[in-house]
Amino acid sequence: MSSAKHRQLPCGALAIVAALALLAACIPTVSAETGDPWKDIPENEVIDWGEMWGTVIQFQYVYDPEVGNQAQTIEWDFGDGSPRSTEWNPRHTYEELGTYIVVQHVTNTYEGFSEDWGYYRMTIMGKPYVEIVAPEGAPQMEKVFATKGTAPEQPDDPIWKGHEFLGYYADAEFTVPFDWTIPLDRAVTAYAQFQNASVIPDPDDEDPIDDEDPNGTSDKGNATAGIGEFFEQYGALTLGIAGGIVVAVFAIGYRHPAVLIVGIALLVIAALVHLGVI
Repeated sequence: MSSAKHRQLPCGALAIVAALALLAACIPTVSAETGDPWKDIPENEVIDWGEMWGTVIQFQYVYDPEVGNQAQTIEWDFGDGSPRSTEWNPRHTYEELGTYIVVQHVTNTYEGFSEDWGYYRMTIMGKPYVEIVAPEGAPQMEKVFATKGTAPEQPDDPIWKGHEFLGYYADAEFTVPFDWTIPLDRAVTAYAQFQNASVIPDPDDEDPIDDEDPNGTSDKGNATAGIGEFFEQYGALTLGIAGGIVVAVFAIGYRHPAVLIVGIALLVIAALVHLGVI
Protein backbone atom coordinates (compact mmCIF):
# COMPACT_ATOMS: atom_id res chain seq x y z
CA MET A 1 0.00 0.00 0.00
CA SER A 2 1.13 3.48 -0.68
CA SER A 3 1.62 5.97 2.04
CA ALA A 4 -1.33 7.97 0.66
CA LYS A 5 -3.67 5.18 1.55
CA HIS A 6 -2.11 4.83 4.98
CA ARG A 7 -3.37 8.04 6.42
CA GLN A 8 -2.84 8.25 10.12
CA LEU A 9 -5.97 7.41 12.11
CA PRO A 10 -6.44 10.15 14.71
CA CYS A 11 -5.74 9.17 18.25
CA GLY A 12 -9.30 8.33 19.12
CA ALA A 13 -8.16 4.69 18.89
CA LEU A 14 -6.61 3.95 22.25
CA ALA A 15 -6.59 1.22 24.87
CA ILE A 16 -6.74 1.31 28.63
CA VAL A 17 -6.38 -1.44 31.22
CA ALA A 18 -8.33 -1.68 34.45
CA ALA A 19 -7.81 1.49 36.48
CA LEU A 20 -5.34 3.16 34.13
CA ALA A 21 -6.15 6.71 33.11
CA LEU A 22 -7.43 7.19 29.57
CA LEU A 23 -4.53 7.45 27.19
CA ALA A 24 -4.70 10.38 24.80
CA ALA A 25 -1.54 10.11 22.73
CA CYS A 26 -1.70 9.57 19.00
CA ILE A 27 0.06 6.46 17.70
CA PRO A 28 1.95 6.82 14.43
CA THR A 29 0.83 4.76 11.48
CA VAL A 30 2.99 1.76 10.61
CA SER A 31 2.95 0.77 6.96
CA ALA A 32 2.84 -2.89 6.02
CA GLU A 33 5.66 -2.11 3.60
CA THR A 34 8.05 -1.76 6.55
CA GLY A 35 7.43 -5.33 7.77
CA ASP A 36 4.85 -7.22 9.77
CA PRO A 37 3.47 -4.72 12.32
CA TRP A 38 2.10 -7.59 14.43
CA LYS A 39 5.58 -9.00 14.97
CA ASP A 40 8.08 -6.26 14.16
CA ILE A 41 7.50 -4.15 17.25
CA PRO A 42 8.99 -0.63 17.03
CA GLU A 43 10.56 -0.30 20.48
CA ASN A 44 10.49 3.50 20.40
CA GLU A 45 6.69 3.45 20.02
CA VAL A 46 5.92 1.06 22.88
CA ILE A 47 3.96 2.63 25.72
CA ASP A 48 4.80 1.17 29.13
CA TRP A 49 1.78 0.28 31.24
CA GLY A 50 3.94 -1.02 34.09
CA GLU A 51 2.88 -3.70 36.54
CA MET A 52 -0.57 -5.26 36.37
CA TRP A 53 -1.74 -7.11 39.49
CA GLY A 54 -4.11 -9.96 38.84
CA THR A 55 -4.27 -12.24 35.80
CA VAL A 56 -7.57 -11.09 34.27
CA ILE A 57 -7.09 -7.81 32.42
CA GLN A 58 -9.87 -5.63 31.07
CA PHE A 59 -8.94 -3.76 27.87
CA GLN A 60 -10.94 -0.83 26.56
CA TYR A 61 -11.08 1.15 23.33
CA VAL A 62 -11.41 4.87 23.94
CA TYR A 63 -12.64 7.29 21.31
CA ASP A 64 -11.90 10.99 21.56
CA PRO A 65 -14.06 12.91 19.03
CA GLU A 66 -11.97 16.04 19.45
CA VAL A 67 -8.95 14.50 17.75
CA GLY A 68 -10.43 12.50 14.90
CA ASN A 69 -12.80 9.95 13.51
CA GLN A 70 -13.90 6.86 15.37
CA ALA A 71 -12.42 3.52 14.31
CA GLN A 72 -14.62 1.15 12.34
CA THR A 73 -12.67 -2.05 13.04
CA ILE A 74 -10.40 -3.14 15.86
CA GLU A 75 -8.18 -6.11 16.55
CA TRP A 76 -6.12 -6.99 19.61
CA ASP A 77 -3.08 -9.25 20.02
CA PHE A 78 -2.48 -9.94 23.72
CA GLY A 79 1.14 -10.97 23.25
CA ASP A 80 0.80 -14.42 24.84
CA GLY A 81 0.17 -16.49 21.73
CA SER A 82 -3.58 -16.66 22.26
CA PRO A 83 -6.00 -15.93 19.38
CA ARG A 84 -6.52 -12.28 18.50
CA SER A 85 -9.75 -10.56 19.48
CA THR A 86 -11.97 -8.23 17.47
CA GLU A 87 -14.01 -7.15 20.50
CA TRP A 88 -13.91 -3.48 21.31
CA ASN A 89 -13.41 -4.02 25.05
CA PRO A 90 -12.06 -7.54 25.51
CA ARG A 91 -11.40 -9.19 28.83
CA HIS A 92 -8.36 -11.45 28.69
CA THR A 93 -6.89 -13.97 31.14
CA TYR A 94 -3.13 -14.52 31.19
CA GLU A 95 -2.16 -18.07 32.12
CA GLU A 96 1.43 -17.23 33.07
CA LEU A 97 3.11 -14.35 34.81
CA GLY A 98 5.56 -12.28 32.82
CA THR A 99 5.98 -9.27 30.53
CA TYR A 100 3.87 -8.95 27.39
CA ILE A 101 3.49 -6.46 24.54
CA VAL A 102 -0.13 -5.91 23.52
CA VAL A 103 -0.76 -4.80 19.94
CA GLN A 104 -3.90 -2.88 18.97
CA HIS A 105 -4.85 -2.34 15.31
CA VAL A 106 -7.73 -0.04 14.27
CA THR A 107 -8.96 1.08 10.84
CA ASN A 108 -11.56 3.30 9.21
CA THR A 109 -12.58 4.28 5.68
CA TYR A 110 -13.42 7.91 6.22
CA GLU A 111 -11.99 9.87 3.25
CA GLY A 112 -10.17 6.75 2.15
CA PHE A 113 -8.59 3.91 4.10
CA SER A 114 -6.53 4.65 7.22
CA GLU A 115 -5.19 2.56 10.07
CA ASP A 116 -3.43 2.93 13.39
CA TRP A 117 -1.19 0.65 15.44
CA GLY A 118 -0.67 0.80 19.18
CA TYR A 119 1.92 -1.06 21.24
CA TYR A 120 1.69 -1.45 25.02
CA ARG A 121 4.08 -3.23 27.38
CA MET A 122 2.83 -4.58 30.70
CA THR A 123 4.02 -7.05 33.32
CA ILE A 124 1.47 -9.50 34.69
CA MET A 125 2.27 -9.88 38.40
CA GLY A 126 -0.49 -12.27 39.45
CA LYS A 127 -2.47 -12.05 42.66
CA PRO A 128 -1.41 -9.34 45.10
CA TYR A 129 -0.03 -10.59 48.40
CA VAL A 130 1.31 -9.69 51.82
CA GLU A 131 4.94 -10.66 52.36
CA ILE A 132 5.65 -11.17 56.07
CA VAL A 133 9.15 -10.29 57.29
CA ALA A 134 10.20 -11.97 60.55
CA PRO A 135 13.34 -11.42 62.67
CA GLU A 136 16.39 -13.57 62.10
CA GLY A 137 15.95 -16.93 63.79
CA ALA A 138 12.15 -16.76 63.80
CA PRO A 139 10.06 -19.20 61.75
CA GLN A 140 9.64 -17.85 58.22
CA MET A 141 6.02 -17.26 57.22
CA GLU A 142 4.41 -17.79 53.83
CA LYS A 143 3.00 -15.01 51.68
CA VAL A 144 -0.69 -14.26 52.16
CA PHE A 145 -2.37 -13.99 48.74
CA ALA A 146 -5.65 -12.21 48.04
CA THR A 147 -7.81 -11.56 45.02
CA LYS A 148 -7.20 -8.06 43.69
CA GLY A 149 -9.56 -5.62 45.36
CA THR A 150 -10.17 -7.79 48.44
CA ALA A 151 -8.60 -7.73 51.89
CA PRO A 152 -6.14 -10.49 52.82
CA GLU A 153 -6.99 -12.94 55.58
CA GLN A 154 -4.89 -12.39 58.68
CA PRO A 155 -2.86 -15.51 59.49
CA ASP A 156 -2.70 -17.16 62.91
CA ASP A 157 -0.18 -15.74 65.35
CA PRO A 158 3.21 -17.34 64.69
CA ILE A 159 4.86 -19.43 67.40
CA TRP A 160 8.54 -18.94 68.19
CA LYS A 161 9.84 -20.86 71.20
CA GLY A 162 11.08 -18.56 73.92
CA HIS A 163 9.44 -15.49 72.39
CA GLU A 164 6.14 -13.68 72.59
CA PHE A 165 4.43 -12.44 69.41
CA LEU A 166 3.45 -8.76 69.63
CA GLY A 167 1.72 -8.22 66.28
CA TYR A 168 2.12 -7.28 62.62
CA TYR A 169 3.29 -3.81 61.60
CA ALA A 170 3.37 -1.86 58.35
CA ASP A 171 6.90 -0.55 58.97
CA ALA A 172 10.19 -2.06 60.08
CA GLU A 173 10.30 0.25 63.12
CA PHE A 174 7.05 -1.28 64.46
CA THR A 175 5.26 2.05 64.84
CA VAL A 176 2.21 1.53 62.57
CA PRO A 177 0.07 -1.61 63.03
CA PHE A 178 -0.64 -3.49 59.82
CA ASP A 179 -4.27 -3.13 58.72
CA TRP A 180 -5.57 -6.47 57.42
CA THR A 181 -8.90 -4.91 56.35
CA ILE A 182 -7.48 -2.82 53.48
CA PRO A 183 -8.09 -4.38 50.02
CA LEU A 184 -4.94 -5.23 48.08
CA ASP A 185 -4.10 -3.97 44.62
CA ARG A 186 -0.40 -4.84 44.74
CA ALA A 187 2.19 -6.61 46.89
CA VAL A 188 2.78 -5.13 50.35
CA THR A 189 4.99 -6.01 53.32
CA ALA A 190 4.09 -6.72 56.94
CA TYR A 191 6.66 -6.98 59.74
CA ALA A 192 6.23 -9.47 62.58
CA GLN A 193 7.42 -8.25 66.00
CA PHE A 194 8.50 -10.53 68.86
CA GLN A 195 10.02 -10.11 72.29
CA ASN A 196 11.80 -12.53 74.59
CA ALA A 197 9.33 -14.36 76.79
CA SER A 198 9.66 -14.26 80.62
CA VAL A 199 11.54 -17.24 82.09
CA ILE A 200 9.19 -19.41 84.14
CA PRO A 201 10.96 -21.73 86.66
CA ASP A 202 10.50 -25.44 86.20
CA PRO A 203 8.55 -26.92 89.17
CA ASP A 204 10.85 -29.95 89.03
CA ASP A 205 13.91 -27.76 89.44
CA GLU A 206 16.01 -28.84 92.47
CA ASP A 207 16.53 -25.25 93.55
CA PRO A 208 13.67 -23.13 92.24
CA ILE A 209 13.53 -19.41 92.92
CA ASP A 210 10.52 -18.41 94.99
CA ASP A 211 8.45 -15.74 93.18
CA GLU A 212 7.92 -14.02 96.54
CA ASP A 213 11.59 -14.36 97.48
CA PRO A 214 13.64 -13.45 94.37
CA ASN A 215 16.81 -13.12 96.47
CA GLY A 216 16.77 -16.84 97.24
CA THR A 217 16.43 -16.46 101.05
CA SER A 218 13.59 -18.95 101.37
CA ASP A 219 15.96 -21.71 102.54
CA LYS A 220 16.94 -19.59 105.54
CA GLY A 221 13.30 -19.03 106.35
CA ASN A 222 12.58 -22.74 106.14
CA ALA A 223 15.47 -23.51 108.50
CA THR A 224 14.19 -20.96 111.02
CA ALA A 225 10.70 -22.39 110.79
CA GLY A 226 12.11 -25.88 111.44
CA ILE A 227 13.84 -24.79 114.62
CA GLY A 228 10.68 -23.12 115.87
CA GLU A 229 8.60 -26.24 115.25
CA PHE A 230 11.17 -28.40 117.11
CA PHE A 231 11.24 -26.04 120.09
CA GLU A 232 7.44 -25.95 120.21
CA GLN A 233 7.25 -29.74 120.46
CA TYR A 234 10.31 -30.58 122.54
CA GLY A 235 11.35 -27.30 124.16
CA ALA A 236 10.01 -28.02 127.66
CA LEU A 237 11.53 -31.49 127.74
CA THR A 238 14.87 -30.26 126.48
CA LEU A 239 15.04 -27.41 128.99
CA GLY A 240 13.96 -29.71 131.80
CA ILE A 241 16.66 -32.24 131.00
CA ALA A 242 19.28 -29.50 130.75
CA GLY A 243 18.19 -27.99 134.07
CA GLY A 244 18.25 -31.41 135.75
CA ILE A 245 21.78 -32.08 134.50
CA VAL A 246 23.01 -28.72 135.82
CA VAL A 247 21.45 -29.33 139.27
CA ALA A 248 22.98 -32.82 139.33
CA VAL A 249 26.40 -31.35 138.61
CA PHE A 250 25.93 -28.97 141.54
CA ALA A 251 24.85 -31.83 143.83
CA ILE A 252 27.75 -34.07 142.84
CA GLY A 253 30.33 -31.62 143.98
CA TYR A 254 30.66 -28.55 141.78
CA ARG A 255 28.95 -26.37 144.36
CA HIS A 256 29.30 -23.00 142.78
CA PRO A 257 26.19 -20.89 143.42
CA ALA A 258 25.99 -19.87 139.77
CA VAL A 259 25.64 -23.50 138.71
CA LEU A 260 22.68 -24.00 141.01
CA ILE A 261 21.06 -20.77 139.81
CA VAL A 262 21.38 -21.79 136.15
CA GLY A 263 19.97 -25.23 136.82
CA ILE A 264 16.98 -23.87 138.73
CA ALA A 265 16.35 -21.24 136.00
CA LEU A 266 16.28 -23.92 133.29
CA LEU A 267 13.81 -26.01 135.27
CA VAL A 268 11.54 -22.97 135.82
CA ILE A 269 11.63 -22.04 132.11
CA ALA A 270 10.87 -25.65 131.16
CA ALA A 271 7.83 -25.60 133.43
CA LEU A 272 6.58 -22.33 131.96
CA VAL A 273 7.00 -23.62 128.40
CA HIS A 274 5.16 -26.79 129.27
CA LEU A 275 2.29 -24.75 130.74
CA GLY A 276 2.17 -22.56 127.61
CA VAL A 277 3.05 -19.39 129.47
CA ILE A 278 5.96 -18.77 127.09
